[in-house]
Parts: sequence; C-alpha cells; structure tokens
Amino acid sequence: MMKQSKRKVLVWLKNCLAVFIASVMLAGLSSQALAAKPTPIDVFSDITIFPLDYLVETPPMSGQFPREDCVRDRANLNSLTCTANDVQLAQITLGSDTANTCTAGDVVTAKLNFNVKSTANIRYDWAFYTTTNPDADPLEGPGEQCLIWVGEITDDDPTTPNSQSVNGDLCTDVTKAQDAVFTDQEITFVCADKDGDTQVDLDYCATWNQNDDALCNSNGVIDPALLPTPGAPSKCNCETVTIPITVLASAPTLSKSITSGTPSSLTEAEIFAGTNTFSFDLNITNPNSTTNLVITSITDEFDGVDYDIPAGITTPPATLLEDDIYLISAIDNDGQCLESGTETITPGSTYTCTVKFVVHNLDLDDTNTSTPAVAQDYVDKFSVTWREDGLDADVGPSNDVTVSITDVPPILTVQKSANPTAIPESGVTDFDKVDYTVTFGSESGWDTITVISLGDTLLQNGKEETSGYLTGCSISGLDAGESPTCDYSVNLATAYADLNAGDVFKNTVKGTPQDEEGSSGGEESADATVQVNNVDPMVTLTKYVRAGTSSSIDPNDYDDVSTSVEEFQLEDLSGAPTVTYLFEVFNSSFEPFTIIDFVDFAKAPFSLNTPNTEYDPNLADTTPVSGDCSNLTGADKDVAVGEKVYCTLTFKVKGDEEDSVDNTAWVLVDDGEGTGTNGQDYDTDPAAVDFTPVTPALALDLGLEAIVEVTVTAASGNRETIDFSPFADILLVSTPEDKPILNGGITEFTVTNIDCTNATQTLGPNESYSCSFKVSQDSNAPTVSNLTVIEDSIKVQAQDDDGNYTDQVDAVTATIVD
Repeated sequence: MMKQSKRKVLVWLKNCLAVFIASVMLAGLSSQALAAKPTPIDVFSDITIFPLDYLVETPPMSGQFPREDCVRDRANLNSLTCTANDVQLAQITLGSDTANTCTAGDVVTAKLNFNVKSTANIRYDWAFYTTTNPDADPLEGPGEQCLIWVGEITDDDPTTPNSQSVNGDLCTDVTKAQDAVFTDQEITFVCADKDGDTQVDLDYCATWNQNDDALCNSNGVIDPALLPTPGAPSKCNCETVTIPITVLASAPTLSKSITSGTPSSLTEAEIFAGTNTFSFDLNITNPNSTTNLVITSITDEFDGVDYDIPAGITTPPATLLEDDIYLISAIDNDGQCLESGTETITPGSTYTCTVKFVVHNLDLDDTNTSTPAVAQDYVDKFSVTWREDGLDADVGPSNDVTVSITDVPPILTVQKSANPTAIPESGVTDFDKVDYTVTFGSESGWDTITVISLGDTLLQNGKEETSGYLTGCSISGLDAGESPTCDYSVNLATAYADLNAGDVFKNTVKGTPQDEEGSSGGEESADATVQVNNVDPMVTLTKYVRAGTSSSIDPNDYDDVSTSVEEFQLEDLSGAPTVTYLFEVFNSSFEPFTIIDFVDFAKAPFSLNTPNTEYDPNLADTTPVSGDCSNLTGADKDVAVGEKVYCTLTFKVKGDEEDSVDNTAWVLVDDGEGTGTNGQDYDTDPAAVDFTPVTPALALDLGLEAIVEVTVTAASGNRETIDFSPFADILLVSTPEDKPILNGGITEFTVTNIDCTNATQTLGPNESYSCSFKVSQDSNAPTVSNLTVIEDSIKVQAQDDDGNYTDQVDAVTATIVD
C-alpha cells in the first residue's frame, strides 16, 4: 500500500535523474546518446489495490462494495485483443501466517508472495485486474467489477529494492532482466477451484504500456483516474494462475420459498372447509464448481417445531383438532426426499424438496400486526446436515418464510316469527298479545359467535317506534348447527293506545356477531309483521213480551219467549186483548256501534240486508197502541261497549185458541270502520203470543137471544167413520148429566130456527157437518137483568160403526160461533 513517505521518494527520484542528466552532459555525449532509454533504477514498492476503499462497504442501499471499471471499459480503445503476454504474474507462494485452505465461494484476503515478470526488455506502469464477483470477468466486467493492483514505489526499505522504476512516476516498471518480487502482499480474491485440482484459481488480466510517457501520479500521489491501462489493443494478457491454497467444498446454500401456485395465506373458512395445506420448496444449492455435496439430513422447522424428513411425515386423522399441525409429505423429483438416507447434489445444481403441512386452527392469535385484520402467522425455515471430509456439518437455518391464517368475520343468521300474524282490533283479555320468537344461527363453522349490539324495535305503520323488548336476550357460544331462540310477548294495544283496523306493526331485531378473535361481522336483521284486522261489532237483540199495555223497560216485567192472552175473534176490536213487546239491544262487542236499522215483524231469511216486514195475520192492528222504537236508529244513536238500549211497542191481537202471533225482530249495527257490510252485525229474536181458550157459554140477559152455529169435523186420524145425530148428539154440559139441547129437554132455553137435521150423519176423517140454531131465554126463567142463566159448554158426541161412543176430543171437534 502507498506510504506517507512518497514525497521523499519523489525528491529522491528527481535527484537521481538530475545526476544522470549532468553526467551525460559532462561526458560530451552526442545527440544520439541523449536520445537513449533511461537506465532502470532499483526501488522498493508495495502492491496498492484500487479503489483504495474496496473493503469498505458503501451505503446500505447500494448493497455493493466499491470497484473500478474492468480492462475493456477502462482502456476505452476501439478494439482490444490482449494477444501479447509481455507481463505475467508468476511464482505465487503463501505469505506469513496465511492459511493453506479456504472455503469455496468465500472472498479471501491473504498474504501472498509473487513475482511480476516481463518477456520484453522493459514495460512501463504494469497493473493486474482481478474481480471478486464470480459472475464478472477481469477483461469484460461488465461495469465496475474489478480490483486493480499496481506496484507503488515507497521508501519503507530503500536499502532492499524489490522492483525498478524507469519513467520516474510512482508506478513501478518491470524489465526482462529483473523480476519485481513482492512479499507478504495482502491480496483479495475468490476462493474458487476452476480446474478441479483443489487449488485456488485466480483469473487476472495484466496491462502495461510500451512507452514511458504515461505517468500514473498527480500531485504527488497515484491518481485513480491515471491508473495503468493497455498502451495498445494488444498490450494486455488475461490468464489464470494457481494460488497454492486448497479449496474446501463450500457449504450448501439454503433457500426456502412457498411452492409456486400454492397460497401463502388461508382463511378460517378455507381451513374449516378442508383447504388447509401449506406447501414449501426447500432449495439446497451446491455452490461449488467441481465438488459434489452429500446431504445427510433435512429438518424443517414449522411454527417452532422441528420435523425431520422423512421421519416426521404423518398421516393426519380424519378429524383434526384445534392447533393440529402435521407434515404430510416431502417429495423431490424422484419420490420421497432422502428416501435412501442421503442426497448427492452435483456442482452448481439445486436440489428441491417440496414439503406440505396440514394446519387446523380456527381460534387465531393475532400475531400479524401489520394488517388490520386478525391473522396468525406461521414461520417456516429449514436446516440441513452435509458431509464434509467424512464428517457431517450443519448448515442453516434458511431464510424465514411466513404463511398465515386470516380471520373471517363471523356470519350470523337471524329469523323472526310472530304468532299470531294478525290480531283483532278489539277483544277479550290478551286479544292483542303477540308472541315473538327470534332464532339465531351461524353460517361460520369456523367461529364461535357472541351476538353484540342486540336490539329490537317495533313500528306502528312505519312510525311511532318503541324498543327494549329483547333486554333479557343474550346469545353467546353460538356454533354452527345450533339455533338458540329468544321469546317474548308484546300486548300491542298496551304498547300503542290507538289500535285500529288496518294497522301494521313491524317488529325488527338486529344483531352484530363477534367471533372469538374479537372480529365483528355484518349486522343482521329480521322482522315479523302483524296485521290488525277489523272486528265486526257484536250485537245481541232480545225481544221480550207481556200481556197488556206497559211502558216498563225492565226485562223482569216481561217474558223472554212468549205470553198468552184469551182468544178473541170479534170484529169489534174495542175489547181485543193487548200485548207489549220490549226490545233490548245490547252492545256485546268491544267497541261502540251505531244502530242503523231496526225491523219488527221481520220476514226470514235474515242477513245484513234489511228484511221485509210481514205482519202476523192475528195482529189485530198493525198500528201500535203505544210505544215507539224510532229512537233506536240514527247516526247519533251510538251504543257504548256493554250498554243496553230499549224500546217498547204495544199491539192489539185477536185469534182463536189454535192461533198465535209470531213476531221476530231484526236489528243492524255498524262500527263505522268498515266499507260496505264490513264492520256490521245483525241479530234477531222472536217472541210469541198464544191464545188461551175461553169456555163457550150461553150467557144471556133477559130479552136477549143468541145464534149458535155448530160445526162438527171428524178427526183426521180416525181409522173409521163416525155417526153423528145432531138432535141426539149436540149436548149441553150440565149436572148430573149432559142433555141434548135441540130436543126440547132444557126448560131454561127456547131453541128455535133449527136448521140442523134429525138424520144421522156419517163422517169420514176430516169430513164436517155444520148447522145453526137460535137460543133465547125461556119465559119461565127469573126476570133479573144481566143475570147469567147458564154458562155450560156445548159439546158433541159421536159413535163408531159399532155403536160405541168415541173419545169426543179425538173423534170429533165442535166449533161454536158466539
């Protein structure tokens, strides 16, 4: 290397040159003598390698050591043949304390002894170009890849010169007559055996100048810009020399990567579905150019656990458990890795063993903080053992390769149902009660879910929100396949005071799932809709009846079914009996209604349509004697819930004992909430009036008379004819025995105008015989005004065809017209 005494060397060289020039002048040499070559001067020099800081690494971003341009780039000549061999590097031996071995591929700095030889008389400013880049060439480079050796003159040991200088600059020259000899020079080179002799082979290119005018120094130091280059296209020599250092095989280089086409990351969902394999390429390269490498073992470290290959290969169980990891295969180009126990890698080749791991992990630890998502990383690397000089040596670990399992947000399912889905607008207790059921599920088989932010809202017709119904619901530990429920009930009429037909209540539940890693999924919701249906009003009509005229509206004063009055058949209605009907309309529904129509003596069939009126023929007069029901109906006739309203009607009736007055009332109500017949209801209720018979009597005052008309009809159920003789068989009921009225045997009456025959009448079933007679008071009767003489009934008797008197009631009937 260049020393600090270079200024002294320069002074010394100048003095030598001055003495030389003076000697020539004093001797009177001719001009031809002055043109002769200078005489070489013995000097001491060391090898200086450029660039001077070649061992100092440049800033980390470059990642390179500084180097100079190689021969071709530095010569800057149009052509470069390097056909001369004027200067050579020769007789290389090891310097002091230099190891006699090195590892292939290493860049070594060692002390070497060597000579610089010249086959020409003199060659100026020689230099050697070498490179520490196995992929570069001293001649071609390319670029800044070379170290440049020059002999730099120093005064370290001027009494023991080792080289010569001719042209006077700081770079030594070399002559054929005398080699430059260098001892213990620190030289940097690559430990590489290129010819297979196990010795280090050094590629170099020697350059020189055949002229003495190319000086290498400036300002007293060697100028890197003036470093020696070929003086002509041929003035360089490139060859390989041997350094007597034994090259030991270089350890294999290890490189690990994810197998092409396989994932570096899997999701929880993929793991759950069985896509759970990571694949790695274990690349082992033999960096040596001539020596085989033997690999004796490979150990892969996955997630901190060592797996020997192939011993660590395992067939996983059908069902994997949490945190299970299995090495399932290790394959090279001809089968299982290290199947024979060793693997030989030829020089420069790369052996690849592809390993696959099955991983099952669904409860992740967030070991990857570089991403916002939860991810668990797994680091994989490997080491090998190789055989060196009969012994096994370990190499590794390789570079780290990271794979990961990433969290997938949980997927929640929510279903909601309502029972019932429709309620009436009114009704008995709990008519408005709706039972809601919320069912939760998970579509994330890889997660255990907790439901957070669980809430429930209820809307009436899209507004009037209420909430808080799910306060007691909690869902945690939810796994796929489970379906827990939350049940609750809402009385809608309590939650909303204004409940009307047509209202729609929408109840929505919302929940957000969170998995065991703390990741939240999307909010899920479900709703159930309940419709409020119109309820037709319910009306109960009760019709009461009593004999006589009454204005009472107390049902206790009436009969709910029927009443009876004495028969009456006279044309003069002034004495006709009266009956009073009481009508009770009861609101038995749960909302007010209006009575919109009312019909008495309504004709069936009945519906919401107003029926026709049909008066019973036994109604003596269709005009009520008293009472008025017009107060029941009208737009303002609202009947409150549970309220009863009343009205009465009194009629005259007439009829025989076989007659009755049948009367059905009909009422129609409306709650005002429907359209058409919706929201309406009707009811009917009958009441009957029966006629009780009055005993026929001849009740005559003095001076009065009566016409009696007798009709005898044989019963329809008779199985034979009957015989009837009017004079013998029309009897007046008396004591001690009944007496024929037409044969003059009764002294209290005089019977005249008899049109009844004395002949026997034979009557079949339903056959009749009629006749009449006049009855007047006998003159022998007491002469008391308005005195009823007799009140005995007239009856008829008949005989069957055997002469036996029949049951008079069943055999015949008699009608007496007063």
